[in-house]
Amino acid sequence: MERTSDQEVRALIRVWSDERVRRQLESSTRKRDVFTQISNRLMQQGIERDWKQCHTKYKNLKYLYRSLQKGKTDEADPKRLMRYYGEVDAIMNLSEAEERRCCSESVSPVHLAKMPPEEQGMK
Repeated sequence: MERTSDQEVRALIRVWSDERVRRQLESSTRKRDVFTQISNRLMQQGIERDWKQCHTKYKNLKYLYRSLQKGKTDEADPKRLMRYYGEVDAIMNLSEAEERRCCSESVSPVHLAKMPPEEQGMK
């Protein structure tokens, strides 16, 4: 398998940054269909990568990002260690913000007050 070019990685990141794609990636356990869609979107841009290649690159980007996040106390600048750190960081922060918003909306105190006690987890 040939090395993924800078242009291909940036195109993958642009597709990944799409809110609909992010939600599908976060919500589905079987991601093959999502990565097939990503592969098709890349093909529309003239980039020929199959779903497995897209999945592998996505996993590698996330793994490297998370590894750098865990080692935040290190002196090394993550942007120097990961070329696409800024882009992946923006996507990951969006995903986390959406997750917090979603969770806070679904079980807000107002919603709990309107629920019968048995639905609130109380007896």
